[in-house]
Amino acid sequence: TYRAMRGFYTICATPGVATTLNVVNASGFASEYRTPSSSDSAFVFWEGDTNKTSDDAWVPVGISAVTSTTCTYAGSSRSAYTFTFAGSGIPNATFPYAKIQSGSPVRTYETVTLSLYGSGGQQWLGMKVGSGTMQPVVGPLAATSGGIYGFQLTYYDSTGTALTASSTNVPKIRTIKIALRATPNDQEALA
Repeated sequence: TYRAMRGFYTICATPGVATTLNVVNASGFASEYRTPSSSDSAFVFWEGDTNKTSDDAWVPVGISAVTSTTCTYAGSSRSAYTFTFAGSGIPNATFPYAKIQSGSPVRTYETVTLSLYGSGGQQWLGMKVGSGTMQPVVGPLAATSGGIYGFQLTYYDSTGTALTASSTNVPKIRTIKIALRATPNDQEALA
């Protein structure tokens, strides 16, 4: 399960409340894989003390609504979005929203899960977005037998040492090797 980045925006106005934020796709650094959605989440850059970087943070928030708007950024009126955040929005006690600055970045993402998936009596690499339904993506894959798997993940740290799949090793993971092995009749299609 991972956070798939879907857009990169610039805050066009310092927020007046913790539950909404106006963003613009305004510069060469902004990009949009697709239009933001109410099922997305966002990382909002929180500045903290402007004289040091040690207290800066990316604050995760859920987006409950996206509306089109305009906003003045870099001296001109531009098309923008208003993100309405789920719940109480940016946790003001920890990250006072007044410290969020115009011009700061916002990254939108959706949660995607890849998994071994059984369908029609065969195994597939399946994918689902958020809480959606798992769908077969690649396969059919070879059945598991004799230590050979149709779908296998191997995790490595920054030195290339293999890690076991455990919650304590998650912060150490830097590379993931994915092995997909097709059924004998489908190997050419998978290659």
